[in-house]
Amino acid sequence: MHLSQFDFNIQYIKGENNVIADSLSRPVNAPGISEDKEKSELIKFVHEVDLAHGGVSKTAEFTRRLSNWKGLHNDVKNVVKNCDSCCRFKPQNTKHKAKLGTLESHQPFETWHSDFIGPLPTTNNGNRFILIFIDPFSKWIEAFATSDQTSSTTIKYFTEVISRFGIPKIIHSDQGPNYESFEFRKFCELYNIGKTRTTPYHPEGNGIAERAVQTLKQTLNQIAENDFANWDLHLWKVLMSMRNSSHKSTNYTPSMIVYGCNLRSVSEARLNIEGITPIYNKAQIIKEVRNNLCKSQNENAKYYNQRSACDKNHKVGEIIDIKKPQRTSMEPLYWNPVKIIAADPPIYTVVTPENKRMTIHNTLTKSYGTVEDSIQNLDENDSHSRNEFKGEDTYNEDDPVTSLKRKIKILAKNLDCCRRHLPSFTIRDGVSE
Repeated sequence: MHLSQFDFNIQYIKGENNVIADSLSRPVNAPGISEDKEKSELIKFVHEVDLAHGGVSKTAEFTRRLSNWKGLHNDVKNVVKNCDSCCRFKPQNTKHKAKLGTLESHQPFETWHSDFIGPLPTTNNGNRFILIFIDPFSKWIEAFATSDQTSSTTIKYFTEVISRFGIPKIIHSDQGPNYESFEFRKFCELYNIGKTRTTPYHPEGNGIAERAVQTLKQTLNQIAENDFANWDLHLWKVLMSMRNSSHKSTNYTPSMIVYGCNLRSVSEARLNIEGITPIYNKAQIIKEVRNNLCKSQNENAKYYNQRSACDKNHKVGEIIDIKKPQRTSMEPLYWNPVKIIAADPPIYTVVTPENKRMTIHNTLTKSYGTVEDSIQNLDENDSHSRNEFKGEDTYNEDDPVTSLKRKIKILAKNLDCCRRHLPSFTIRDGVSE
C-alpha cells in the first residue's frame, strides 16, 4: 500500500550485478555468517538456549530466521547429533535388536539352564524361593523350594540333579551372585562343567529358563490359590504336569523323551487303569526330537528376524551409548559414552571412562551421536537433498501408460526396510505401479 503512491518501473537485475542492493531485494535483518566457527556457535546457541535442545528440524527452521547459508541443514545435524545432553537423555526411535540366536543341545541333559524364582510369600516351612533347572533338549524340568538363593544352596541342589542325570557339559545362567561366586565356579571346574552366562540386563539370553519360570509360576498360582502359605507342598504337582505335557518344539512330552514312556497320571490312577504306556524306540525319538527342534528354532528365528530384528553392528574403537536398565524419572536414559575394545556381534566388550570393562548386548546400545527426527526438514539449498529424493521420469511416447510411471530413488539406509515390506517394489526395479 505504501509503494502504490509512487510511480516506478520494476526491472530485473542479476544478483551479481546488483552490488548495491535495495531493501526490496535483500533481507535487512539477516547478517551474513561465513566462518564455520560462527555458524557452529549460532546453531549451538539456538539448539541449547532458544529451543532447549530441540531436534534437527526445529533447530534448522529457527536458525534460518536469523541467518541462512548453503548446507545449513547438514551443519545443524552435525551440531545436534554431537550434543552430549541429547545423546544421554533422548531415546532412539528405532530399536536395534540382534537376530535370534540359540544355544544348541544335541542330546538330553547335555546342558542345563538355571534360574531362581522369588522372593515369594514365605511358606510355613520357611521357603521363599524356587531354584529351577531345565534341559533345553528334552524340556525336562527340576525345581526345588529353598529358603535362600546362596551359592551353597545352588550347589546342593545342582548336585542332586547331577546324581540323577549325570554330569552335564554346560550350565547356563544369568549373572546372579550365586552363579558367579568363587564357590560355584570352583565346583564347575572340579567336574569340568562349562559355565556360560547372559550379558547384564539381558534376560533374553536365558530365554528357555525364563519361559519355564513363567509357566511354573502361573501354574503354581492356580494350583495353590487357596493354600499359598504351603505353595512348596504343591510344587510336585506342577512339575508332574510340565513333565507330562507335550512341548510344541519337540512334539513329545519330556517324560517320553527321557524314559520312552509317559508318566502315570493322577487320572489314570483314579480310574485304576492297568499297565503303562509302552516304551518306544528311544533312539528314534531322539532323532525325531533333534529334527523337530531344528525346524522349530529355524521357524522361530525366521519369524522373529523378519518382524523384530534390526541389526546395527558396531566396530572396535567406536564410541557408543549404553542404555540404563534402571533409572529414576529425571536421570539420563544412557550412561556416559564408552569405547568398544572387543566385538563379537551381538556381544561387545567396552571400557568406561573409569577404565572399567563391561560386556554388553547390542540391544542396549546405540551409536554415540545418533539423531533421529520424526520429520526430516530437507534444506532446499542442499543439492544432495533434492537429488536423493527426485524421481526419474520414464516417459515413452510409444507407451503412454509407462509415461505415468516414475522411477523412485530410495536412500541406502531405507533399502532393507523396503525389501522386507515392499517386495513388489524391488521386483519392478523401483518403478511405481
